[in-house]
Amino acid sequence: MNRHWSAAAFMATLAVAILAYSCGGSSDPGPGRVLSQRIVGEWVSDPFESQLGMSTEALCFTSDNRVVGWHEVEGIAGRSTNKGTYVLAGTQLTLSWPNTGLSATMQVSWSGDRIVFTDSSNKSRSYKYAEKGC
Repeated sequence: MNRHWSAAAFMATLAVAILAYSCGGSSDPGPGRVLSQRIVGEWVSDPFESQLGMSTEALCFTSDNRVVGWHEVEGIAGRSTNKGTYVLAGTQLTLSWPNTGLSATMQVSWSGDRIVFTDSSNKSRSYKYAEKGC
């Protein structure tokens, strides 16, 4: 198995991972905080089974609409990283990855203190806030 992924492989895996996990959520961003402020920071998934094995991924959102995503597979050294931008309009999030030409649009909601991304086919993945930040 190749230990170095291309950016396109990373994005394909990220898209599959976001779509592969199902859980419920609420669209309430919490008292006194708007969604655009609450999304800023690093969000890390629980380990999940991907086509390449047990995986973990994260998305790091900055206040100037930049995003860095990484994907790590258990037993494979290193992580695949990609940089892009995001647009948040209400509860709709669009991620764009310029070096791959790929983008994805999903709904953002909250389940307690976890962020939930839901695609157009209602498949969701939940992430927890990383205290260490981006």
